[in-house]
Amino acid sequence: MSNLNNNNSDEDFSGIQMVPDESRTYEPAPAGTHVARCVTFIQLGTQKTEFNGIPGRDRMKIVIGWELPEELTVFNEQKGEQPYCIQNVYNFVLGEKSTYKIHFEGWTGGRINRDFNPLSMVGKSCLLTIVHNPKKSDPSQITAKVAGIAALTKSQVCPAQLSKTKVLVFARWKEELFNNQPDWIKKAIEASPEYKSPPVENKESQYRKKETAPPVKEFNDLPY
Repeated sequence: MSNLNNNNSDEDFSGIQMVPDESRTYEPAPAGTHVARCVTFIQLGTQKTEFNGIPGRDRMKIVIGWELPEELTVFNEQKGEQPYCIQNVYNFVLGEKSTYKIHFEGWTGGRINRDFNPLSMVGKSCLLTIVHNPKKSDPSQITAKVAGIAALTKSQVCPAQLSKTKVLVFARWKEELFNNQPDWIKKAIEASPEYKSPPVENKESQYRKKETAPPVKEFNDLPY
């Protein structure tokens, strides 16, 4: 990925729907500051972006998800209490105004650069500040968004992890995990050049072979 040392914000919009389907009815994570743990990392691939109708630079996008182990509710009677979860979509850029950079520096408590591997934060705890905003499709309803991330204080302890860890990157492709993603994530990944090239019948077996893997950024080796 190139052009990382710019001052562009990642507050732009992709041609692919980059937020969960607002037509769905679900209870958003509660607003406020919460103890959380990172449990999801999904590489969406390079996506086209635009802002106010003007095409922008193609950006690598990633989805980071957290569980709130102290905030439990019953989503499914058969499963009993489960933690609220929330996801943010980030442009994978290092500009000073980049939400990715701002959030992860707040989380790690230091400056991040090209050597920082965001995949290393999976399983790590933090404090999430969550805000509620009206849905664009129906202002009478709300959506939840991560507005800030910070490290836990010395006296704070995050409870044990309750949700399964989900990591989906092109270098370590998991077809079953991909198939279980919501449509908006699958459509975004399928639109990316990393997914399309090279075209293979069995992506899972192809990506397991390092010598035949497509030229994508391996987050476990070279995150940028």
